[in-house]
Amino acid sequence: MIKRLSRLAAMIGVAIVTMVFAHGTALADRRVALVVGNSAYQSVPKLPNPSGDANAVARMFRDAGFDAVEVLINVGNLEFKRAIRELRERREREHEFDRNQKKAPADTVVP
Repeated sequence: MIKRLSRLAAMIGVAIVTMVFAHGTALADRRVALVVGNSAYQSVPKLPNPSGDANAVARMFRDAGFDAVEVLINVGNLEFKRAIRELRERREREHEFDRNQKKAPADTVVP
């Protein structure tokens, strides 16, 4: 039961992150994934394998050719929100760079 819950929690996390960023045009060119595996919740017993599940999902994304895959294990609410914000900000910078690419020098690097 707990094993099933941990897999379900990992898949829900992946689905949420995917939906949040699926509307961006930059993702059509560059596929990124943020995979979160949490096992230490305050209101339920510790789940046995979210880190393994998260790493397996991340491996699946890498094998599917994703350009960037980040895995977070046992992160709190603030760390999760920070990771989402950083991913969104990077996507926006890349999108802005793409729009201005004709104006940028050839050796410009997107941070």
